[in-house]
Amino acid sequence: MREFIAVALGGMVGSVARYAVGLGVAKGWSQLNWPLATLLVNVAGCFCIGLAAAAAKKWHWFDTPIDLAVRVGILGGFTTFSSFGLEVVRLWQNDRTLAASGVILLNVSLAILAVVLGEWLFKWAIES
Repeated sequence: MREFIAVALGGMVGSVARYAVGLGVAKGWSQLNWPLATLLVNVAGCFCIGLAAAAAKKWHWFDTPIDLAVRVGILGGFTTFSSFGLEVVRLWQNDRTLAASGVILLNVSLAILAVVLGEWLFKWAIES
């Protein structure tokens, strides 16, 4: 039960941090008309999950409440792209380049396809 609480509390922190980054970027860089906040969050999340994974490995924290609060909760609430980045790196580190390439291709292409399908389905349902 404490693992769930750790993830929930971490998720709250990560989600609020994500929202704050979006507000900060919108305030200072709105003239770009480009998804800069998403890029910043994704890159920062990937950097942070690299730090968290290295710390968890060094200090044997994997799957402890602190690891779950940071990696799954905070970084999951901040961006799930960080988990994707870590999983791809782990595949590469284990000499599974083809699998890593497949994960990249499937995640990006299917995510975009799912957005298009979701929008199409909504429009179809509303117009029918």
